[in-house]
Amino acid sequence: MKLSTRFTWIALSTALLSAAALVVTLLAADFAYRKSLWQAQSEATFAANASWPSILHYRIAPAAEREFKLYRGQHAEVAWIAAKHVDGEVIASEPPLGDQNPDALLERSAASRLEVLHSTVEDSTLAATSYQGALAGLPYMDTMFLLSVPILSPLDPLRSDVSLDAYRLAQSKYDGVGARYVVGYLDQGIYLGDIVLSVATSSGKILGIALLILLLVFAFARSHARAISKPLVKMAEVAQAISAEEVPAKIKLPKRRNDEMTEITRVLNSVIDGLQRMRTKMEVDRSLMNLRADSSARKLDKATAEVDRTRHQIHRVSYFDPVTGLANRRLMLEHMSLLMQIASRERRHLGLVLLDISSIRRIREAMGRESSDEVLRKLASRVIETVRESDLISHEPMAQDIARLDSDEFCVVMHGIHESEGAMTAAKRLVDVIQEPLTVNGESVRIETFAGVARAPIPARSPEGLVRAADVALNAARERKNGYPALFDNEMDERGSERFQLEVDLRNANYDKEFYLLYQPQVNPDNGALLGVEALLRWRHPSRGNVPPFQFIPIAEQSGQIEAVGNWVVRRACADLQKLKSEGKAPPRVSVNMSSAQLGDAFVRVVRNAIDEYQVAPGELGLELTEGILVESVESVIEDLSILHNDVGVHLSVDDFGTGYSSLSYLSKFPIDELKVDRSFVMAMEQDANAHQLTGAIIAIGQQLGLTVIVEGVENLKQLNLIKALGPVGIQGYYFSEPLGLEDLASFVVAARDSEQQPENN
Repeated sequence: MKLSTRFTWIALSTALLSAAALVVTLLAADFAYRKSLWQAQSEATFAANASWPSILHYRIAPAAEREFKLYRGQHAEVAWIAAKHVDGEVIASEPPLGDQNPDALLERSAASRLEVLHSTVEDSTLAATSYQGALAGLPYMDTMFLLSVPILSPLDPLRSDVSLDAYRLAQSKYDGVGARYVVGYLDQGIYLGDIVLSVATSSGKILGIALLILLLVFAFARSHARAISKPLVKMAEVAQAISAEEVPAKIKLPKRRNDEMTEITRVLNSVIDGLQRMRTKMEVDRSLMNLRADSSARKLDKATAEVDRTRHQIHRVSYFDPVTGLANRRLMLEHMSLLMQIASRERRHLGLVLLDISSIRRIREAMGRESSDEVLRKLASRVIETVRESDLISHEPMAQDIARLDSDEFCVVMHGIHESEGAMTAAKRLVDVIQEPLTVNGESVRIETFAGVARAPIPARSPEGLVRAADVALNAARERKNGYPALFDNEMDERGSERFQLEVDLRNANYDKEFYLLYQPQVNPDNGALLGVEALLRWRHPSRGNVPPFQFIPIAEQSGQIEAVGNWVVRRACADLQKLKSEGKAPPRVSVNMSSAQLGDAFVRVVRNAIDEYQVAPGELGLELTEGILVESVESVIEDLSILHNDVGVHLSVDDFGTGYSSLSYLSKFPIDELKVDRSFVMAMEQDANAHQLTGAIIAIGQQLGLTVIVEGVENLKQLNLIKALGPVGIQGYYFSEPLGLEDLASFVVAARDSEQQPENN
């Protein structure tokens, strides 16, 4: 038997088996479809009949039997059907079930009261007679498919005080809103044989499809058998020609073919090629040597140019910042090492100014990375221009004199200086130039900058030591927040070590065990009414004891931990407020201080989640903002504050108003509810009449804008009387109360209520 004939028989057998499997699969799928279709039609029919809820509720057996006869008249395949009250009583059935109970076959749990249940039961005894269809006697034809559909009503099925007419009226008026009750179930059964008979009507189409597939598979196999046998004949002819020492023509196969035949053909064709190449080997070798020589020369030139380009790129990546084009930390340190050796021989000092652009992170979060990179490039240009114009630094600075050390830090190397005053003057000029507002994407952006200055060889004799000393001075400048550079000294170094240890402890702190909140009341001075409280964060260090906020809050802001700390404060304040509300001793509002580093989409989500979790009503949670937030990336700040104020329902205050920036023009743009006058004005009022008038002007501005005004730091009666004379305001300070723990705050709230109600009782 030929090989192609064998392939043909194998393909025919495979086609027959595939067709048979396809027929069985299609028939089974059709059977499952018709069964699910019958289930869906039955459920829709029962749900559309508005009389069933009242029939089941009042157990009207005659009406149920009439409905059954109509239903079975339309669905002759239904073997039996029964109506059952939700308490389990069978109201009616068709045909009668006698003592048989469908619940024995369809068990319904409490979790499935509203679900449509179905089950398949063999040898069912619920039908009046056995299956008598055309397929009677076949296996599983007497198997019954059971279906139980819940009937829903807007009235409780256990109520007996509703008349039938009132029941139907209430049912007709039900608009789909509110609870619905299960009043009962409609159970029915159908023989699987009837479903099989309906499937038989489509079996002809299925057999036709299977026959067509059989023919296609057979034709496909036959064509492939020929594709295998034909190349074998050609290969045999080639083998005979080679054995006769002849050079036959090459064997050609279809280009798309890729199988064992192709590999064998490739081997034979390679043998033929070998015979042909022997005749021209010398000419080919000679030409090949010439080509190789030319190619090697061109490759060598190309490789040399590629090496030069790669070396330049590696040098650029290794030594220069990709965003600004300035030298990076590595190049700057190498350059400083050389300059320090030269300065040591010439007995001169080498200075370093380290600049921290603290607004870059905020700009990146608000405007995106592209905008922040554009800001960095503009700032780099400002630094370069300022250095070129300075008479204290070289008029032609090298590229390594200005570097970008980190994402938000620049440094300037000053060589040839003699006194620290010159370095400080240059640093102040750099800070002033950098802090000038920038326009990015049509929006004015304020740049906050701090500078630290150090010189070599005292206190540092290495580039790394000089950078560390400048970084210590930079931290001191951040703490001062006055815009002036800080010059390194030994006392700073000690404070820097202390600060570093506090930063480590803060990073490892257990917030729930070490942090706690105190609450300072805000009082109406006219009637003693409590207006709200300000939440004040405290840190009880395990070994240091209580750490003052002015020590660890700046560290948290500079190290990036303020977000986690601030999120904890918001959640704890909301939790404490919920506890006081449950005791009936809650203040009208709890205000939480917020750092500019926190504002953003993530913080908005934290506040929203805390309000939802602890069920804080709108206006009960307040956020106190510093004036600096109002002048950084105005558009994005307005968007975030509007979401907090209008969507989340947070009360917004401007804290320490009048001490930071000239932000009066921004007040009308922001959704602010309250101004808080800084305590420094109160302290100055006792001695300075101008301070008294300035405080009055701030209060008047707030009132004209419709804002609540709270004055902080009132500690004695004289200060209180001076403030009261300026207009209606709220008071916060030690005159009324120091910051209180949660239990003391609850007592204060009760006492404030009693004090407020006392005049009415009298």
